[in-house]
Amino acid sequence: KSTEDKNIVFNCVDKKAHFSKGGDNGFRELLAIAIDTDKIDGYEDLPEEEKKEIQKLISENKPTPSVMLYTTLTFIIEPDGTMSNILAEGENQSFNKEMERTLKTIKDKWIPAEIKGKKVRSYYKMPIRIRIG
Repeated sequence: KSTEDKNIVFNCVDKKAHFSKGGDNGFRELLAIAIDTDKIDGYEDLPEEEKKEIQKLISENKPTPSVMLYTTLTFIIEPDGTMSNILAEGENQSFNKEMERTLKTIKDKWIPAEIKGKKVRSYYKMPIRIRIG
């Protein structure tokens, strides 16, 4: 395959893409700052009976059980360092939706992947977890 084709997205590269401001940890920190946890329903996957118990606790201003949510972010890092084809896949749909929204707000660029010294499109996958409650 020729690296001349602008539509090819590579998995195997000579030099992996990395976030320009602190690598993966810097990227995760930006996500943590930008995420709006009020938009996430940590209990959406629970059975109705458990949801009602939690809603009762909330209405009584009592502590609610915390839940750990997981998603996997996948996106393409373009040769100009921007992200495209952003997708979050996990069981909790409100968490997925909020992670996709959050990713789209990050304007800092990535340092793109390279093959033979040429910047190329590449896939990036990052697991994310968050404790709610």
